[in-house]
Amino acid sequence: MESAESSTGVRKATRKADDDFEAEEVKGEETAVAAFNEALIVAPSAPPKLNTNAPKVNYQPHYVYGYRGYDSRENLFFTQEAKIAYPLAALGIVLDPKSNKQSFFGGKPLGKTNNQHDDDILCLAISHDRKVIATGQTGVKPKRQAKE
Repeated sequence: MESAESSTGVRKATRKADDDFEAEEVKGEETAVAAFNEALIVAPSAPPKLNTNAPKVNYQPHYVYGYRGYDSRENLFFTQEAKIAYPLAALGIVLDPKSNKQSFFGGKPLGKTNNQHDDDILCLAISHDRKVIATGQTGVKPKRQAKE
C-alpha cells in the first residue's frame, strides 16, 4: 500500500495494490475525497489567455416561460387589447393569448447603458385606460419604466 500526503504531511488516502482507494479520516477542514481529488487536479501547462471582452452579439428572446408571483402581488393585468401584461426577471412581458405570441420590454440589451431594467421587476401597474404599463425593479439603484 502507498499513501498520499498533503503539503502538511497529513495522510489522506490509502491506495491498495488493485487501484482501489480507502478513505481515511482527515484532520482539519479537508475531507478524504477533497484530498484525493487534490492529487488529480493539475494546472494546465499553457492556459489560454483570459478574454474579458463582452461578446459581440445581440439577443432577443423568442418566448419566456414562467411568472414571478411568489414574492409580489397584483402584478398581472389585461391591456385594452385583451393582452396579458406581467413581469418575469428583468423583463416586462405582454402576451397575446389568441396568437400565443409575446412582446418584451424592460430587459437590458448586452453592451447597452440605458434606463432599461437590469434587475428583477417586482412591481407592475397599468393606467386606468389600460394603455400604459409601468414597472419598477429591485436593487441598489432601482429603475422604473413605462411602456405604451
